[in-house]
Amino acid sequence: MTAPGIYQVEAGETCRNCWHDLGRDPNAYLYGAEFTRESVRQQQQKNLDAVIRKLEAQLQSEIGNIIRCQCRGRSQGPLLSQQQQLSA
Repeated sequence: MTAPGIYQVEAGETCRNCWHDLGRDPNAYLYGAEFTRESVRQQQQKNLDAVIRKLEAQLQSEIGNIIRCQCRGRSQGPLLSQQQQLSA
């Protein structure tokens, strides 16, 4: 490949066609090629965002449980401010 970079492949196009279109460089390392789909990348990002939201909610719940346990019979002032700092 004479010009490494990101190339868009059209629907129905084969790897052979891509290699031919890019110049058939005999020094090209074809095993280093990476093929991705934008739709797959977007779905993976949505999944990661959902996991992050779920973990953040679980963390907030656990922090609340810990603070409630520690605060029984004590002033909640310092611990409440700690929770607010962790939430920020």
